[in-house]
Amino acid sequence: MRFLLFALVAAASMAPLSADSAPMSWAQAVEWRNNGTVGSGFDDTTNALGAPEPTRNGVVNFHSLGRRGMAIFDFGTWFSGQAVVHETTWGDQATAGQRYPEKARIFVSADYEFGSGATRRQVKRQFTSVGRVKNGAAVFGSLIDLPEGSFRYLAVMDVSRQSSANGFDVNAIGVQSAPAPIPLPGALALMAGGFSALAYVSWRRRGRSS
Repeated sequence: MRFLLFALVAAASMAPLSADSAPMSWAQAVEWRNNGTVGSGFDDTTNALGAPEPTRNGVVNFHSLGRRGMAIFDFGTWFSGQAVVHETTWGDQATAGQRYPEKARIFVSADYEFGSGATRRQVKRQFTSVGRVKNGAAVFGSLIDLPEGSFRYLAVMDVSRQSSANGFDVNAIGVQSAPAPIPLPGALALMAGGFSALAYVSWRRRGRSS
């Protein structure tokens, strides 16, 4: 019984699949609100969903967050390990960050109520910040290491100081899929407590007999 209990506890606390073996999942849904800085044609949120598309000058195959704008992405699965952000800037990709310097701050969450319309302040308080990306690197895909744990939602927040009104332009967001976190079942916790009590009683009896 003690071996069985140990095996059950070990299985319940097992870590998610390693990043190397986890498949990549692309954003399936996005929550975004135009703050008045994004022009017509650049506000199509579906352009940020799915796998990245190659940059083609003059072709709007991306979604612009807007200056100080923000979007929250749902991937339809739990994820962990790493995320990748693809941004689009027209022109010479090698000098994208110099011509139009744009930045975004990345956050993740496991328990956000998708569709509730969180503000920037609420995301900063309720999500976990995992880093920043610049368009000069993100045009080639910027990898972001995530903290331990499994998450469901990822927020991209424009923090550009000098950029066009459209702000950071999201081509695609990808994450490494992971199993849903497995909480320790209440019955298993009670079982562990029962074994502890039995061990204590056995110890007391041995003490009295000696």
